[in-house]
Formats: sequence, structure tokens, C-alpha cells
Amino acid sequence: MEEKANINHEAWMQKILAASQPELKENEPEQIVPKQKLPEVSVSSPFSKATLVLIGGIFLLSLFVRLYYLFVVAGSQNAGVGWYNDSYHHWQIAYLTKEIGLGKGFLRLWDLVGVEYFWGLLHPLLLATVFTLTNSADIVISRLLNVLIGSVNLVLLFLLGKKYFSWQVGLGAALIGIVNPVGIFTDTSGMQEPLAICMMLAGLYYWPKKPYLTAIFLALASMSRAEYWLFSIGIILTITLFDANTQKKLILGGIFSSITLLYMKYLLDKTGNAIYPIYWNFFGNAFGKWQADIPLTPEQETIRVVFILLLLLCTAIAVLLLIKKPRGYLFSLLGVGNFMFLSFFVGLTAYLKSYLPRFWVDRIFLLPYLWVGFVIAIVLFFLLPKFLGSVGKVMGWLFLVVVLVLLQCAWIPIQQYSVGSEEGLQQRQQQAARIMSYYHDGSLLFPGNDPVLTYELYKHGLQGRNMRGEMFDPYFYGNNKTTAIINWLTKENIRLILFEKEERYKHLVTIEKEKFTKRDTIDQFELYEVKK
Repeated sequence: MEEKANINHEAWMQKILAASQPELKENEPEQIVPKQKLPEVSVSSPFSKATLVLIGGIFLLSLFVRLYYLFVVAGSQNAGVGWYNDSYHHWQIAYLTKEIGLGKGFLRLWDLVGVEYFWGLLHPLLLATVFTLTNSADIVISRLLNVLIGSVNLVLLFLLGKKYFSWQVGLGAALIGIVNPVGIFTDTSGMQEPLAICMMLAGLYYWPKKPYLTAIFLALASMSRAEYWLFSIGIILTITLFDANTQKKLILGGIFSSITLLYMKYLLDKTGNAIYPIYWNFFGNAFGKWQADIPLTPEQETIRVVFILLLLLCTAIAVLLLIKKPRGYLFSLLGVGNFMFLSFFVGLTAYLKSYLPRFWVDRIFLLPYLWVGFVIAIVLFFLLPKFLGSVGKVMGWLFLVVVLVLLQCAWIPIQQYSVGSEEGLQQRQQQAARIMSYYHDGSLLFPGNDPVLTYELYKHGLQGRNMRGEMFDPYFYGNNKTTAIINWLTKENIRLILFEKEERYKHLVTIEKEKFTKRDTIDQFELYEVKK
């Protein structure tokens, strides 16, 4: 009975298929019916139920980990004060673009210190749009956006692993990314890296099936950060030189070039420089325009050697990747290329003077670390099973647990480098509260070089349209005439002036006493009211 119950469904299917063929006539050659199998549903299918479950699980787990850190560990208002002050600067650009810039011209960005185009166009426009849709410009909005994007990045990492190797490789890489402290810390900040990485990973995932999407995403990555503009060009050049599909290469190059030329025209119109972000990142940082004229420390001299060795190693790996072109070599080239870029930029340019030990757990290493996690997953879930069979599969998961646990050691330096962050935030909150206690109407003129203070002034009631930075006054343009300054203050309806004690406005309020009333001294600042 057991043998009869064990029906061979595949044999029955072959009989049915054979019976459906027309009968052969005499002397007609026999038709061979190809063996056919019933369709299978598994995680190897592009959009199977199992794949969707894994995608949902990865996204939700990443979301939970990052939301827990944001609200329970870090606090919703502290986006890394003292370390990631640029989170607040990106907020400042997006908020003032929404409040002021867009009203002054097509896609006009705005900042209080004039670096609104330094990082790129995409992030401030996206953030300004989200501020408009949510009717709030709280910093937590910016951070929640990053949390969502960072979680999408880990889904894309899974899809890349599954595309080139297996779902196990993709899942392993995603799990490493989910619990990586550098990733958690970056994804809960307001920095631009998660968005740029998202565009890059999406572009790689859609190649070569949908070259038009690859072109669009790489072009958007170029608008996210200056170095990702270079990375995108590098990926396209690699495809152009080493990929055989001419038609898809033409689509990729044509669309990317068209979008990039439009972006360059936009930058030329707004700044007078078609490659403004790249130019100032290199001229300002790499060539030392913005670096202090100080000697290197012994630690910086030592780390230069480390970066040179890392550059040589990564260059050799990149050459090997181009020769062998293994599975997913474009993503590996991106990861190795990022290491090469950082090694060159930090180790061999004037930017070395800005080197700090915390760089190794900073957001600049997030993409390279995602790639390292990807390589670890390949070793654990592709190479080990390949050479050790079922034993290798078990060992892979056991070693993964060890990797996930060891990764948590990265929290130690992150916490050390974050010391004083909460105190710095509280100081800005107290300063803003005292300043705004004197505010009634009109505009407030302040230095604008402390975006954390700008944010706290907003939180205490100062609207963006009433914020004025010192770079807009006549002093900034070389006009020191008192009448010009007074006329400008009147024109801008400035009612309060906040300046550092040794600044140019100290002279103005001294010689024009009848026009100003001192209200307070707040730490390094003096606050004056402009009389009506």
C-alpha cells in the first residue's frame, strides 16, 4: 500500500504531455518530448513569497534597531552634537531652502554661511519636501527619513547578495549591516550618506536588466555627495570598458550624461562653477584651502603610512577584480574604490591635517563597511558550503553569530567620541532660550556658523524667514560704512543682533550708541536690540 501511495507526479506529467502530442504516422521520425518540471516557488525566485518575507523581515528588523537607538539611546533631538554638527547644517540648508530659497528662484538652495551647494542638490530638496509634507521641521523628521533610507539600503544589500550568490549571502550581509554600530549611528543622524548609498546600491542592482534605472539612480547619487559623483562616473566607465552589451551601455551612458549635463548647467547658473561640489571638496579640503597652516602630529604622520598601505592593497584588489570579473564585481569595485578614495584623500592630501581617530567609526566608512560585511557573507555562505558541504553551512551561521557579537565592540569608541554631546546640546538650548526671551518681532541677525544654535532658535520660535546671517551684511562685501550697515539693518527689519564679543558689530554698537540697546551677554555672545 505504501508503494502505491508514493505516486511519481513527474512521471504522470510526462505521460500527459506525451498523450497530448499528435500520433506519429508511419515512417515519421519519433518526436522527443522534452522533460518538463512543475514550477517551484523558493527564495531564489525574484519576487517569491519567501523573498518578500525576507525583505519585509530585514526592513522591519533594521527599522526597529534604528528606532530604538534614536528614541531610547540617543534621544530624538541629539543628532550627534559635537561630532555630527553637519546633521544640523544639512537641516539648516533644507529648512532655509524651504523658508527662503525656493521663493527666490528655481531650486534655489539657501544657507547662512554660503555652502548650500557644497554637498549637493538632492538631499536638501528631499528634506525640504518632507518638511513641507509633514508641516514640521523638527530634526527628528530628518533623522526618521535617514532611518527609512538606511533600512532600504539593507534590503538592497540583501537583494544584491541574492542576485549574485544566494539568499543566504544576502541575508548574512544584511544582518551584519543591521547590527553594525557605524551603520546604526549614521542612519539615525541627519547626514547625507544613507541617501547617496541608497542611490548607488539601487543603480547597481538594476544593472544590466534596466540600464535606464541604473543611469537615473547613479545620476541621483551624483547629486547627493561630491565623491559619489566620482564613484558613479567610475562605475559607468567600468561598464563601458568591460561590459559586452553595447546597446545597454549606450542607454546607460546617454541617460546618465543627459541628467548630469543638466545638473552641471544648474550648478553653473547658481554658482558659476559646473562642478562646484567636486571643485570645493578638492580645492577646499584636499589642497588645503580650508586647512589650518599647522604641522602634522606624530599620530597623523603614522596614520599616513597606514593609509598608503591600504591604498596599495585596495589598488591591487581592484586590478584583480577587473581582470577576473567575479560575481558582483561592480559592487566590490565600489567598496574597494571607496577605500581607495579615503586612503588617498585622507592619507595623501592636506586633509590629513583634519584626521581624527574617530574617522574609523565615522559615516565616511559606512559604505566600505557594508562591502566588507558583504565579503564576509560570501565567505560564510558561499565559499564554506562550497568546500565543506553541509558542515560549511552550519559553520557559516555559527561564525555569523560570532561576527555580529564582535561588531558590538565598535560601540566603545563611538561612545567615547560622543562624550559631551548632550552637554553641548543643552548649552545651545539654554542660549536659544535666553536669546528668544528678548525677541518680539522682526529679524534676528546672528553669525550662522553654529547650525545647532540655529536649530534651537527655530525650536524656541524663530521662523526661518526671520533668520539673517552675517554673510549677507555689507561688511561681508567690504563695505564698512556705518550708514550702509544701518540702512541694511533697517531694510532687513533686524530687531536683534547677536555677535561674538570681538566681532565687527562691537565697533558699530559703540559708535552708534543711540541706535542700539544692550540686552544680554550670553557666553561668548553679546545681544543688542536695534531701536526703532
